[in-house]
Amino acid sequence: MLYENNIAQLLTIHEIYQEADFLDYARGREILAKYPDAKLIEIRTHNEIPELIGFAGQVEYWLQIQGL
Repeated sequence: MLYENNIAQLLTIHEIYQEADFLDYARGREILAKYPDAKLIEIRTHNEIPELIGFAGQVEYWLQIQGL
């Protein structure tokens, strides 16, 4: 699929933040199979992902500047 080829060229996955039951789900297993060399970082909740903290309001700002 063209879309998947473009994503592969744009993104290099080095880390995967995962909750404890990550592998209990088909999607979790699929992601792990697709990126077997990625470092797995276990977290209790997505709120513990450092890169996501501190960006409150950014989605609204981005939508505003995009005219959406």
